Amino acid sequence: MARALGVVQRSTAANGASNTLTSIGDLDGDGVPELLLRWAMPEGAANAEVPAAPDSRPLWCVYLLAWDGARWKASRLVSGVEEYTPAVIALGPSLGRALALILREGDSQTAYPIVFRIRDHAATLLWDAQSDDSLYEPLLQGQVRFRENANAPAEMIVSGRADPGLLQFEPKGRRGFSARVVYRWDGKTFTPAKTEYAANADYTLYRFIAALHLHDYRAAYALTVP
Repeated sequence: MARALGVVQRSTAANGASNTLTSIGDLDGDGVPELLLRWAMPEGAANAEVPAAPDSRPLWCVYLLAWDGARWKASRLVSGVEEYTPAVIALGPSLGRALALILREGDSQTAYPIVFRIRDHAATLLWDAQSDDSLYEPLLQGQVRFRENANAPAEMIVSGRADPGLLQFEPKGRRGFSARVVYRWDGKTFTPAKTEYAANADYTLYRFIAALHLHDYRAAYALTVP
């Protein structure tokens, strides 16, 4: 398998975590379930000039394996990732079911979803939250989940701590306010449809400063307590 995928033979990562092979169901409808392969990258493969810290997390390559009737075909989905969560989602009658990978980055645990279409026993990129034309707004300590919607495409729901920019909060602290954003699939990309914020003292402070910036003094001082 290592030769077929063109990867360095390794059974475990630096911290002892093993390579895994997981069934994710029959996404292309050919009667054979597709498999998700998590393969440990060699130390220093992501950045050969910077040695890995002793307690650093392992980096993974993730592949989709699909049976074409004679052999397993491998599609590389992502490489050099620390943590990810897979999800099978429906994107409507024209696209059918797709595979989403929710990647997490850094200590802030910022989540970035990527969506792939499975066709002809191979995975092709449909949408990447980190692309230049993406309308996705990440949230600190964020969570991403998908909500099925009958025959319509699944909705993507992102929740976490808002980072308004004009207020400075510690990434690992408790200050700030929570947000919940619903994204809807328009056939090519996920676009934000509804945003909700949790009401607390920091959200009131944010609204107050934002109103001052807009010179809406009536709205700003309506938020103060005499």
